[in-house]
Amino acid sequence: MSELASPLRRSLRFARRQGWLVALVPVLALLAAALVVQRQDPVYRASMGIVVAQAGGNIQVQIGNQQTMRNILESDIVAQRVVERLGLSVSSAHLRRQLHVDVRPDSSVLAVSYDSMDGQQALRIVSEVGSQFQLLIREQLGISDNFEETGPLQIVADVIDPPHLDPEPIAPQSSRILGFAGILGLALGLVLAFARESLDDRIRERSDAEEWFGAPVVGTLQGGFRLEPNARRRRRRRQRDALELLRANVELRQGWRQPALLVTNAGERGGTSTVVASLASALARTGENVLCVETDIRQ
Repeated sequence: MSELASPLRRSLRFARRQGWLVALVPVLALLAAALVVQRQDPVYRASMGIVVAQAGGNIQVQIGNQQTMRNILESDIVAQRVVERLGLSVSSAHLRRQLHVDVRPDSSVLAVSYDSMDGQQALRIVSEVGSQFQLLIREQLGISDNFEETGPLQIVADVIDPPHLDPEPIAPQSSRILGFAGILGLALGLVLAFARESLDDRIRERSDAEEWFGAPVVGTLQGGFRLEPNARRRRRRRQRDALELLRANVELRQGWRQPALLVTNAGERGGTSTVVASLASALARTGENVLCVETDIRQ
């Protein structure tokens, strides 16, 4: 049980020391993502559906060559006609990049969509793409635009789903962006926390002290320990009891030959001199020869 508790305690101490960093980085990432999302202009999508089929006999609809029709829809000829017809300030190449044509499986319907920051302009472009597509295939391939009269190839094409604007913008996708930013921030926070912990060479535990100095820890006192003459009686009694316990631990190690004791403190003014003087006095009273050495290079 103690073997399991030790890693758990280390994990809890790590969380207590570095938890603020693990929490801060995702918060900053979310704030940055929210700022980016707020500054982005919404992008709207206009869509329509075009059915392409082949008539035979009693004009029974069959699946046509969707890939050919898709290539026609995405061609530069259709794009250039749309740009000239609507008087757009964009190039035909830009229009083609924003135009999407998807072939629905096991269907003769082509899904055509166009993305733009101007929803009404996207709607006009999609509508004009459908018109120019029907006009072009009538001119070049002799294909009619309805199911009543067929051309020489007996292929019909018509807009079955009228152009319409999606009610909600497709970008920016706030929830996805914020979720990705939160996950990325959490991962970065953990990496920074582990890096900060690994670069921290401060002594925090008894095991750290024993590893650094190559000697067992005799005892510890509460941080900031100082024998204060004007302290309350109960506080002074606790301080003296803690010091007596430490002295007893030192005396139990009398089997050492010429033992050396190192007294250190994490702070600048934590009562180290008071502890050394008290231990030296207590050991001297028991007949030990005591030599105190001050090694504080800051003074």
